[in-house]
Formats: sequence, structure tokens, C-alpha cells
Amino acid sequence: MRSHEPFPDPEAMRADDVRPVGLDELIGGSDYLTIQAPLTPDTRYLFAADEAARVLTGQISLRGQAFSLLRSSV
Repeated sequence: MRSHEPFPDPEAMRADDVRPVGLDELIGGSDYLTIQAPLTPDTRYLFAADEAARVLTGQISLRGQAFSLLRSSV
């Protein structure tokens, strides 16, 4: 499993067999993408439609207010 974390806990990631990666690698190399982030001014419209389209299978799971993290156009 891969993860993009702004403040990673290396020990916890190793214990869970999670490899930290950059956001571009995570988006472009994922079959499925789960976005779990708080809605803040910094995360609003975090992903554009073209970025979401790069997920290999197009499977994206959004939780809570995460729909506001996507913008339909750049």
C-alpha cells in the first residue's frame, strides 16, 4: 500500500507496510484512491478532474466533506 501524508509517522507506516510516495506517484499509480482529508482552505479543490482521471481504474472514494476537494475544471 502507498500513502501521501503531509506529516507521516514513519514507524506506523512501516508497521502497516505502507510506503510513502509523492502525490503525483500516488495518483498516477493507484488502482483505487481513497481521499480522507479535512475540508480546509488549503484542501478545498485539491484535485482537478484531470488529476482524478489519472487513477488507473477511475475508482475514487470520497468521505465526508471530501467532495469539496474536487474541482470539475482547472
